[in-house]
Amino acid sequence: MFRKLILLLIVFAALFGVGFGLAQKNEMLLARRIALYETALANNDFEQAYTRANQLAADGYMPAHGFLAQLYENGTGVAQNMTIALEQYKLASMSGDAQAQTNLARLYLKDMSGEQNIKLAAHWLEKAAAQNNAAAQYELGRLYQNGTLQTQDITKANALLLIASENGVSTANTVLASIKSSELGLR
Repeated sequence: MFRKLILLLIVFAALFGVGFGLAQKNEMLLARRIALYETALANNDFEQAYTRANQLAADGYMPAHGFLAQLYENGTGVAQNMTIALEQYKLASMSGDAQAQTNLARLYLKDMSGEQNIKLAAHWLEKAAAQNNAAAQYELGRLYQNGTLQTQDITKANALLLIASENGVSTANTVLASIKSSELGLR
């Protein structure tokens, strides 16, 4: 009985060790493939960047959908196609990619033809801002400042713009100064 238990433990340890080694190898392979995408992008080889991003997305790497969306949105490496860009941003956004959420919201804001688009934009900006995405904090702050979200909320606008400023969005300082001068009647 004792021998069977030892043998079972050895087999379990061997399987666990092999599984861990495969996971580590897969992470290294993924990191290499992401680096190849980034290198192609940095070298302005957009066709190669598209190929790499498409492979990553096909293998289930959800942030790659955000990569593809940017390529489609800008028409780099592929023909510009806003419909595909929107769908790719949605896929990446649903997986929690804050940058994709911000970019998706910006697309919704560009087409402000209906209240639904503004609500969708706010929804994705809220999610990205909660992940400390400075651009989302800025965009959401502007929506509150301008009253685009039904009613103007200067308190929320100030809070979000201050955080965005602290996170490196320099234009947030200009907007904050504008709000302050409006409050003081200096316009």
